[in-house]
Amino acid sequence: MDSHDLKQSDIDELLEKDIIDILGLSHLPEAEKTELRDRIVNTIQNRAFNRIVEEIKDRSKIKEFEALTEDKEIDQFFLDNQIFPDVYFFQEALAYKAELMTAKELVDAGLKPKVTHKKSPAHNTEHKANADKDDDQAKDADKA
Repeated sequence: MDSHDLKQSDIDELLEKDIIDILGLSHLPEAEKTELRDRIVNTIQNRAFNRIVEEIKDRSKIKEFEALTEDKEIDQFFLDNQIFPDVYFFQEALAYKAELMTAKELVDAGLKPKVTHKKSPAHNTEHKANADKDDDQAKDADKA
C-alpha cells in the first residue's frame, strides 16, 4: 500500500481487519496471538495516556486533575477541558496499526524497518551510568 495512493479498500482493511491477520500471523498459536495483541493494546494505551497527560499539562491543570478521585469527576474534567480520551485511543490505534502494516510491507519487500524506542528517564539514567562505567574502564585500560 503506497501512502500516496491510499484506496478506500486499504482504509477499510485498516479499520476492520484484525492486526494479526493483516500482519500474516494468523498461523501463530493462540497464546502467542493473545500475547501479541496484549502488547499492541499496551502500546496504544501508553501512547493515548501520554497524549492525555500532555493535554492536561498544556492546560496547566495537573494539580486539579491529580485531586480527582471519582470516575464522574474525571469524566467531567475531560469534558470541561475538551479532552477526548476515546478519540485519542482510536487515533493511536489506527496510527499504530498503520505503522505495523508499513513495517510488514518493508519486511515483505526485503527491507529492514527502522524501530525507534522512546526511552524512559530511568533508562536514560541507567544508560548514562553504563556509559560512564565504560569510559572509566577504557581509561583504566589506557593506564595499564
